[in-house]
Amino acid sequence: MIPLKAEYPVPGFTPCTWFIVASCALIWLYEAFLPPESLEALITFYGATPALILSGAHGFNLQTLAIYSTLLTSLFLHANFLHVALNMLFFQVFSRNVEALMGPLRFAVFYLVCGVAGTLTHAALNADSGEPLIGASGAVAGVLAAHAMLLPFDRVRTLVFYGVVTVVNIQAWIFTAIWLGLQFLIPITGDPSIAWLAHLGGVVAGVALTPVFKRPGVPLFDEPRPRGPWSQPAA
Repeated sequence: MIPLKAEYPVPGFTPCTWFIVASCALIWLYEAFLPPESLEALITFYGATPALILSGAHGFNLQTLAIYSTLLTSLFLHANFLHVALNMLFFQVFSRNVEALMGPLRFAVFYLVCGVAGTLTHAALNADSGEPLIGASGAVAGVLAAHAMLLPFDRVRTLVFYGVVTVVNIQAWIFTAIWLGLQFLIPITGDPSIAWLAHLGGVVAGVALTPVFKRPGVPLFDEPRPRGPWSQPAA
């Protein structure tokens, strides 16, 4: 189930969305040209390693500052082309309307906080893991949750693989509910390398923070209107 396009119109340019997409794409291109040993060193240094993050909580110095910084740097690293492509496809389908309803600066903070929450969730429940976590999935999950809360009835053009490949239109809240349900199948039938707990942590953060980060006057669970609810003051 891959989202292709949200139907609700986006007003104007959304700079934060495209900055994040461009940053992740350019960093992945840099990764792609590194020799294997340099790529491994990069991921080890900038990826978020659960055991280090949790052990760093017992003190604070320059070393722990470097460890905690990986909660942010890890969001911009990806394992391969498919990883970054799917994350950024999901992201830009839902993020542009969310950014418009939050404002670029609020949206940037929202995105990063959701990503950190996802990483911390993964770390807390994999405390002994020395495997670095990379990827924007937790942050993207938070954006997905925000879109479902702000524009639940927006229709999402979705590529579905079920016997045959087909494209259907699904309301945003239904898409998010199905996607969320699929996360619980990952530990049973999916790839063990997928950090599904980070996805759940991002969703929880997105649900909790959307009412705080949306612009004043923007309603939750709004019905889509032909011209869009873009008359709210730009706070």
